[in-house]
Amino acid sequence: ATKWKMSFNVAKCKIMHIGYGNAKNEYSLNGQVLAETTEERDLGVLIDNELKFSRHIRGIVAKANRMIGLIKICFETVEEKMFLNLYNTLIRPLLEYCVQAWSPHLKKDIEILENVQRRATKLVRQYKDMEYEDRLKVLKLPKLEDRRIRGDMILTYRLIKGDEGVDYTKFFSLANIPYNLRRHSKQIARTYESQCQDIFLLKKSNRKVE
Repeated sequence: ATKWKMSFNVAKCKIMHIGYGNAKNEYSLNGQVLAETTEERDLGVLIDNELKFSRHIRGIVAKANRMIGLIKICFETVEEKMFLNLYNTLIRPLLEYCVQAWSPHLKKDIEILENVQRRATKLVRQYKDMEYEDRLKVLKLPKLEDRRIRGDMILTYRLIKGDEGVDYTKFFSLANIPYNLRRHSKQIARTYESQCQDIFLLKKSNRKVE
């Protein structure tokens, strides 16, 4: 607040207690006790005190499905080129906004996200009866899970290069492995903290950058 010369609105400030064994201390700002919360939306992402994103995912899936329904109402027939324009503009951005922060690890969350694309690709009438994987091939679309992995690798690469202006060593470290024909010097060290394995920072660092 001091750096950017913008004072905090105490009424909008809340405390979220995170982690096992948290003392759940009471905090105050400008003499006013801050309210506690178990979930909060920040820049469009719903975060809870367990750092799980199932509710956030259900919310964006509902929005995307409503958009698919709206397209069905507005257009009697959707051709391939038209579908790709509509899907890439109105639907997929809902499923990928800030995805590196909440990328799912639970199978149920991965599946309900993929089901949106599965349902959306059926909008193209001539491909409706094809298998999902075949529809993706014809439409030249990757699975959403594959796009998330690709996005993770791109972000990790940019962090290591310094393009994001963030010190990546605060989030993960590189493995101390000598270069050879099977490995490279930018392999990320794996973490094994079982209680924290699903936390964003550790989850991302466990992915290899090939």
